[in-house]
Amino acid sequence: MPARAVPSSILRTKLHRPPVPRDFVPRPALLARLEEGRQRPLSLICAPAGYGKSTLVSHWIEATDAVSAWVSLDDRDDDLRTFLSYLTAAVEQALPDACPRAAALVEAPELPPVPILVTELTNEWDALAQRVTLVLDDYHWIRSGAVHELLGAILAHPPRGVHLAVTSRRDPPLSLAVLRAKGAMTEVREKDLRFTEGEASVFLGNALDFALDPAAAAQLVRRAEGWVAGLRMVALSVQNEHEVQHVVGGIHSTNTYVMDYLVSEVVAHQSAAIQEYLLTTSVLDRFCAPLCDVAVGEGQATRDVSGDQFVRWLLDANVFVVPLADEHRQWFRYHHLFRQLLRHQLENRMETDGIARVHERVSDWFDDNGYYEDAVHHALAAGDPTAAARVVARRRNALMNREQWDVLHRLFARLSVDLVATDPALLIQAAWNAENRVRIDEMMERLGQAEVLLGGEQDSVHAALEGEVAALGAARSYYRADARGARDLAQRAVDALPADALSTRGFAAGVLSLAYQMDGDYAEATTRLTHELEDEARHGTTLHARLLISLALCQWCEGDLTGVLRTARRLRVLGDDFDLAQTRFFADYFRGISHYHRNELDSAEQALSAVVEGAYAVDRNNFAHSAFALAMTHLAQGRDQDAERVSEAVVARATESHNALLVRHAHAFVAELALRLGHTAEAEQWAVTFDPDPILPGLRFYVPQLTLAKVLAAQDTPASRERAVAVLERLEDFFGTTHNTRVLTDVLAVRCLLEAKQGNREAAREKLECAIVAGARGGIIRPFIDLGPPLMELVGGVDLRHDAAQHVGRIVAAYHDERLGVVGAPADPAVLRTPPSGSQPLMEPLSNRELDVLGLLARRLSNKEIAGELHITPATVKRHTVSIYQKLSVHGRRDAVVKASALGLLQRA
Repeated sequence: MPARAVPSSILRTKLHRPPVPRDFVPRPALLARLEEGRQRPLSLICAPAGYGKSTLVSHWIEATDAVSAWVSLDDRDDDLRTFLSYLTAAVEQALPDACPRAAALVEAPELPPVPILVTELTNEWDALAQRVTLVLDDYHWIRSGAVHELLGAILAHPPRGVHLAVTSRRDPPLSLAVLRAKGAMTEVREKDLRFTEGEASVFLGNALDFALDPAAAAQLVRRAEGWVAGLRMVALSVQNEHEVQHVVGGIHSTNTYVMDYLVSEVVAHQSAAIQEYLLTTSVLDRFCAPLCDVAVGEGQATRDVSGDQFVRWLLDANVFVVPLADEHRQWFRYHHLFRQLLRHQLENRMETDGIARVHERVSDWFDDNGYYEDAVHHALAAGDPTAAARVVARRRNALMNREQWDVLHRLFARLSVDLVATDPALLIQAAWNAENRVRIDEMMERLGQAEVLLGGEQDSVHAALEGEVAALGAARSYYRADARGARDLAQRAVDALPADALSTRGFAAGVLSLAYQMDGDYAEATTRLTHELEDEARHGTTLHARLLISLALCQWCEGDLTGVLRTARRLRVLGDDFDLAQTRFFADYFRGISHYHRNELDSAEQALSAVVEGAYAVDRNNFAHSAFALAMTHLAQGRDQDAERVSEAVVARATESHNALLVRHAHAFVAELALRLGHTAEAEQWAVTFDPDPILPGLRFYVPQLTLAKVLAAQDTPASRERAVAVLERLEDFFGTTHNTRVLTDVLAVRCLLEAKQGNREAAREKLECAIVAGARGGIIRPFIDLGPPLMELVGGVDLRHDAAQHVGRIVAAYHDERLGVVGAPADPAVLRTPPSGSQPLMEPLSNRELDVLGLLARRLSNKEIAGELHITPATVKRHTVSIYQKLSVHGRRDAVVKASALGLLQRA
């Protein structure tokens, strides 16, 4: 597997150690102190601005052969995910693939709680092959309580593999007193960093182009009090010894005022063009030559001096500039204090409107060059939130194509709620953000708001959004089980979306195929996805993964577990080849649930454990349903406590997420487990408050309404049985008409048990036959065994033919093996093949005309409507339906459609 790349939202230059200045004065005593303290968990270098903290640590790192990593922090790193991204990227740059689990958590859709992050980071750092010195430079920018909590907890139980070196202008809130008492910290303070008179003299001798009188030098050192920034600024602001006396005479107050005075002296000595460049570029966190030209704008300054010339002057003059060792060595930043003081000079000389125009120009440049977060930052600094919103609206598709959802969420966090609420493009993106986090209700709400704003408008801007509205609308229709509506909208989206909208086109193509499957046309669903996947231009992209996931979901709904396993293998190869973590988790999820249903429990456990152990690195929906399936696997293996432990983990994760849908599923599954373990009172208490609405398409492993039906049936009172029948009838109707064979198999099996309990033996037999025939196509075994001896007694008495009869034998054999202690043995692949599509598993096959009538019955047409469609009389339709019922051994049109769906006959209708 290739080494993991630095995340694309990381500014790589911040991971490079700043070079040591040419005029650096060696400080062997301080270097020795830092080196001696390397074996302790923490080195804290703390002093006000301008005392050479970063320079000292950079020289220390340069002077040793020890493995090191560096992060230059700023005010935009005051966010837990961003901070963690830099932390893990820095360590992995020093030791490739050193922190795979922590890196996966950072890239996960949502961050886990801080204690989980602490555990993962500490464990991985403790296991590093080499000890790393990790420098966190300028930590004073960090104010986030979560970041402080993270570092504090790591230092409370420090890993052996990492030594933290923190530079800061003030003490960070990290329980320093405790660390000091334990001898776990090395400290370098302001008094240690002040230059001695000798060091100051050496520095001035290196920095000045002329010899300085010893008396003047001594006076200057006393006035500067060993403050290296002040000494450097003096060196920049004087041309001869006479000017030294003038400058020394102006130094008469605190460091901040001294620096302000000295900066004004430095600026005053430069040409008008250099002055304009210095002051204007102070609005920039970092700069390159072309960006300097843009910041200054068209005018006399850029005619006299180019951005390239200005940058060369900065480097030659050894001004307070730090090269950011990017690939082409084009980016730089000012020392934070120097920039702050230049900015103060700018505000004194330029009107607020003028500064805003600088930010506007800079924002446009960042936007044009792909630095979207910087573009938004400067648009907001210009006081123009609408411009910031335009950047997000213009660039959101590019970010979605790269799956940079964390960047999108950060950008949205910077926009006001009111601004988003008035912009249809932003509302549509908010809907995509919600869909990405499985917040379906929120997705629908944002989509509805966008549709209201768009109304009947037909301008070019609104027309460009129609494809996205159609794609999201298709998903909404699909969740509402409106297959035709979903299909029409998804097709409209595919037709309308531009070719470069890879993410949204992939989403629409997936919904389109799922809608065809829901409408009973599985062949068309798979054909369309196969055609999309044959496009080699998409190979290796997240779109390819999204299409494969849609194919697996179609196969799952159809009950085609052989197809699901085949697609899961393709997902795994794609995930491994292109290091797509979520794709690998999906592959394991699909493998696991398929093996579980085929009663291959060891294989199921292996695959599902890989997802559940991924924990917070896994998409929360994937984690939940993998955990549900793993708990069921443990239960089948007789490992009740393991099943309960996994279930508890799902409840905890769902509760933390505040995701109502997942919380609902998690608590329902707890009731399912309680019922299976004999804790009926707990299950019944849950059933009192559970509302079965809405019923959603059964795209995933667990359907909570089935648990409700089982609990009601287990209560075994006339009222509870009546409610159970009502629930099961709704489920049978819903999953029958939406052609979800996989869930329908379970519904029919539970319905069979209930009918038998009520003495309806013939109805029970019909339901069970339909369930077994449906399950035979995918080799489904486990759900029948899970329903226990009452169902298995009925299974043993079923008289079916062809492949269905063989499948009965496999179910019974697996059940008897389990009772003898042989649990979950792999089935013979030869007997799990899907029956040939051209055959009908009936004693007397349906005629072509009967298949036509059957297809129209599935569409819920009346006899009169069917007669009109086929140009025959209603009486003829009635004769065909009677014949269909006899051949299928059912008593009505709904049962005919359900059984035909299970037998795969509707695909031929």
